Amino acid sequence: MIRLKHLALSAFLLFNLSTARSQNHPNNGYFVDLNQDTVQCYLEAKITSKSFQKISVNVGGKEKNLDPLNTLGYGFDNTHFRPIQADSSFALVLVDGEMTLLSAAANKTYHIIKNSEYALIDEKEKFLKKDGKDFMYKDQRWKGKLTALSSDCKTGQKDYTLSDKGMISYAVTYNNCKNQRIKYVREIAKNEFLWGTYTAVSFFNVTFKNSSEVPSSYRNTTFESVTPMIGLTARYIMNSNQVIRYSIISGIQFSSNLKGYEVDLEPRFPAEESVKSIFKMNIKRISIPFSIGPVFDTKLGKFHVNFGYRLNFAYDWESTRELVQVISGETLSSTIRPIEIGNWGNFEVLAGYEIPVKTFRLAVQYELALIKNTAIFTTVNNPMVGAQSIGSTSIRESRISLSVFF
Repeated sequence: MIRLKHLALSAFLLFNLSTARSQNHPNNGYFVDLNQDTVQCYLEAKITSKSFQKISVNVGGKEKNLDPLNTLGYGFDNTHFRPIQADSSFALVLVDGEMTLLSAAANKTYHIIKNSEYALIDEKEKFLKKDGKDFMYKDQRWKGKLTALSSDCKTGQKDYTLSDKGMISYAVTYNNCKNQRIKYVREIAKNEFLWGTYTAVSFFNVTFKNSSEVPSSYRNTTFESVTPMIGLTARYIMNSNQVIRYSIISGIQFSSNLKGYEVDLEPRFPAEESVKSIFKMNIKRISIPFSIGPVFDTKLGKFHVNFGYRLNFAYDWESTRELVQVISGETLSSTIRPIEIGNWGNFEVLAGYEIPVKTFRLAVQYELALIKNTAIFTTVNNPMVGAQSIGSTSIRESRISLSVFF
């Protein structure tokens, strides 16, 4: 009964604490109501796909939903949105002047406001049927629209690209040509190149399957190991527009099994019943990963999901087998040549967070190999039969890594 009271009291305190926090958020943004009054408020200060549809703001502890029909715009920091009532959405302000430029949620879609009239600038893909075949082409009529919009200012007519950078240059050039004051120009998000250190813990699994007809000292056996990894990593973040971003991750990493694998093998035929088999293995390798995937802004930090490929070069692969007599404990043999497995690769998925910490960034991620890797191995000088054995090796791996980017 006392425990239930404690739980009820804790739940009550947590509810009131969360309510108080939601009501006491400092104002970090604004919106303009239909009376053209600017209202200070608290809102989620980041650009997501929801920023172009409708958002929720907190005004004096009360929640209010904003959509393109009940507000004239909103913003935070150096970011501003205006409503496009024609398609019931918000658009991001790139340039505010006599010619105002807005960026819509869809890629390569813009709105230009001139003399209180809206002009849609976009590039649509169309299909043309010719000689019984379908051809896809991009509608370039947006170039004619730009020429018409800047026809009263000849120096503003140039060959612009349909991108944030190209469209901002177009609007700024026109406003300067008309000697009009530009109230605001949004800074374009730049591509980033980051490099840093890489540390990880690898959960490594190797399965040997003997395919020889002759008896072999290598059985169908699975070895597992927890392996440290260190290295360098690099990340390139591409900002295709104000919402969509991608990251490319690569680098070079080293790993070594400090203790190797040690497994007791059960005897497979009568000749082995009087001995105990101990198998030891040590793998040293260099790994080169390459992956690409989208980046999402969250409250915790930047979340990324990357898909790619990893090359593994085993520069030292050592294996030994000791046969110990069960009764006397005497070691009978320890001469097995290393397994010749060579190099291997695997597809993998990486998911993690990038958290800014003062002058550097931390990236914590989970890495998982998607496909088993199979390679042929051979052993010679088999101590049991003195013959060569042939088999396959399946390798699976997952990692938890921490990268520090500078």
